[in-house]
Amino acid sequence: ELVARFADLPAIKWNLSEENVFTRDESLAYASYLGDLDWAGHPIAFHNPAGWTQPYAEVLGAPQFSATSMQYLADDAGALVEAWRAASAAAGRPWVIDMDENQPAQEGLTADNAGPLRKEILYDVLFSGGNIEWYAGYHDLPLGGDLNLENFRTREAMWAAMRHARRFLEENTPFWQMVPADALLVGEAQDYGGGEVFALPGRVYAISLPLASDPATLIVPPGRYSLRWYDPRDGLFPGPPQTQYVAGRLLPLGRPPYNPGGDWVMLVTAGE
Repeated sequence: ELVARFADLPAIKWNLSEENVFTRDESLAYASYLGDLDWAGHPIAFHNPAGWTQPYAEVLGAPQFSATSMQYLADDAGALVEAWRAASAAAGRPWVIDMDENQPAQEGLTADNAGPLRKEILYDVLFSGGNIEWYAGYHDLPLGGDLNLENFRTREAMWAAMRHARRFLEENTPFWQMVPADALLVGEAQDYGGGEVFALPGRVYAISLPLASDPATLIVPPGRYSLRWYDPRDGLFPGPPQTQYVAGRLLPLGRPPYNPGGDWVMLVTAGE
């Protein structure tokens, strides 16, 4: 019935279970049954219990699965994306690493924590090559939570932040060709887990700095580069691009034009 009603929609992901405790054989059987019914070929995933990713390890490489639905601690978001991207690719079937329930479960995404979650999770996941959805926690109405949310406008600040992040990637980068490359960034502040780099090395680099107070350096090939600061709060590039020439391999990023105690994103493009 679910396939008959919803398979014609363009953004469906089938999720077999909340906190899956199926055996490997059961997971494969259920996914095979659903995949045979779904004429549209939507991705199939399942959700893992908190702190336990063994169910994913058991089905790596299986053709029935093409995505995750991962429960995780906020501090681990980017590292989990990069680890499971690599593991699924090594198994011969790269997954979309979709992060869907940030701990602690009681809090989730509220009306007031979009700023911290933007700094700690949103760009961490996207610039690690992952996808993200948000979980609303356990809250009584009128705020509402995972089981009783009635007004999605209560999380409007995060929808705006996600729109800015998506526009940045879609309009300025070949994101489908880029890979996580955090080791290219040195000297940045380590708050919220430190900076993130998403790169097509030698051509374009997207850099997230959860705290931009410490001048960071990017390791790049010699050449000419265009640098643009991007404000993740309003989705704008303040000021014109700055050009720098790199004779060695170190490109200083400098300081943002204002609010160095906040989070910033930078676009670095070669040959411009």
